[in-house]
Amino acid sequence: MRSRLAPTPSGYLHIGNAFSFIVTWTLARRLGGTLLLRIDDLDTDRKRPDFVADIFDNLDWLGLDRQEGPRDIAEFDAAWSQDRRMPLYRAAMERLKTIPGTLFACECSRGQLAHSGATGRYPGACRDKGLSLDAPGTKLRFRAPDDATISVSGSAVTSPTGDFIVWKKDGRPSYQLASVVDDEHFAVTHIVRGADLRDPTAMQMILAGALGYTYFPRVRFLHHPLLVDRDGRKFSKSDGSLSLRALREGGVTAAALYRWVAGTLGVTAKVAQAQELLDACDENRLMALDISVRGEAPIPVAL
Repeated sequence: MRSRLAPTPSGYLHIGNAFSFIVTWTLARRLGGTLLLRIDDLDTDRKRPDFVADIFDNLDWLGLDRQEGPRDIAEFDAAWSQDRRMPLYRAAMERLKTIPGTLFACECSRGQLAHSGATGRYPGACRDKGLSLDAPGTKLRFRAPDDATISVSGSAVTSPTGDFIVWKKDGRPSYQLASVVDDEHFAVTHIVRGADLRDPTAMQMILAGALGYTYFPRVRFLHHPLLVDRDGRKFSKSDGSLSLRALREGGVTAAALYRWVAGTLGVTAKVAQAQELLDACDENRLMALDISVRGEAPIPVAL
């Protein structure tokens, strides 16, 4: 069993990240597995050194140890940045290019798609233009089947986004491609993520099938309900009011956070740290968070 924490350094981590981290750590320890820290830093426009530092600061604050991955910023920069794995992403892209009809070049900008009235699902504007896959100024999209309904951990998921981007104009992989390549590379077997990532999970399953991957198609997913504030809005890194950094500076303790997580999981024992939650929470209680089991009711935050 191997799971991973895969934060993006595009903002200060918020309470929703902490919830996923704690559940992932507890599940990995409960199953006697290995936990990997994998920081997804391909988005260089939004990556900042203080956001990277924030990841390590919060993992230390929460007391979540890992068996694999960088232990600090210096080690991350030296060996673990996704830039170090660019050859893997390029190899996956070249593999997809060899499969007839799988990819097509797209010259549509976000502005053009918004002006055309496209909402969510790509309208297929460039699908049949026959642009060269190496045409300058274009991105590459994966030609998704019209009936892209697949089984994710026993639950049927249909991706509503249509043909999705796998290679960007800047010559770097999309999140969908990089994430599935990394999970396969590190032989991940269990992934905990929010309900809002069910569609990316479907896209990544399709990619893994096309690439002939071994591990990713067998991953056990736990898509937990989203956390929401008092107004029912999900948390975002663009809203720093409930960032872990702001909570720490405001005097909220890690113990208070663990008490809240324990209550959310239905644990009645007194919990104030990671080990106490591990002792009080079994695998079945953790897996019951999966929205395919309990529905998509959001989890309100009340510290």
